[in-house]
Amino acid sequence: MFSTKLSKGMFSITKEDPGSDFKRLNQIHSNIVMNSKNIQETPQEADGMVSFWNESPIKLAIKTADCLPIVMIGKNGVAHLHAGWRGLSSKIYQHKLIEEIEPIEYYIGPHIKDCCFEVQSDFLANFPNDKELFLKKNDKIYFSLTKKAQKDLEYLYPKIKGSIAKECTCCAREFFSYRRDATAQRNWNLYQYTSNL
Repeated sequence: MFSTKLSKGMFSITKEDPGSDFKRLNQIHSNIVMNSKNIQETPQEADGMVSFWNESPIKLAIKTADCLPIVMIGKNGVAHLHAGWRGLSSKIYQHKLIEEIEPIEYYIGPHIKDCCFEVQSDFLANFPNDKELFLKKNDKIYFSLTKKAQKDLEYLYPKIKGSIAKECTCCAREFFSYRRDATAQRNWNLYQYTSNL
């Protein structure tokens, strides 16, 4: 299992379903964010969850197979996001609920990096203001989802500090990767905060 301690809580990745203790979503590659206290047993369609610190214990789970798992820690709570290129393009991290937690820190977990995220020339239209994030290697075009998220987060929340996992899910076989294997299996990205951590 991959894990790292954050300033408030723990982020970890497992290949096994973490069980019903963790809030989860029916992810649809959107910019929809929900308050975790409103998530029912049947997961609603969304790609982000926010919990406020007074809603303890906080256990949030999102699934990825190359997309970015993003944890945003704020003065008032935490957000846990699933962000593929569509989520980044529509700025999922600019949601009103996320603004309410007053983000001061972010962590981006393992995801596909620009070494492996090859795109076609028409993909550039999705990020017209981010030409510097496209790389050309051997007549192929690659895009940095990592730098796009970092650029936006630090622009939207100027005082925010962040860290990014070095692992690429496509390169590292310890993770499921859709780009590498076209797998239907997913990595469970878990954020947990409890008073005894």
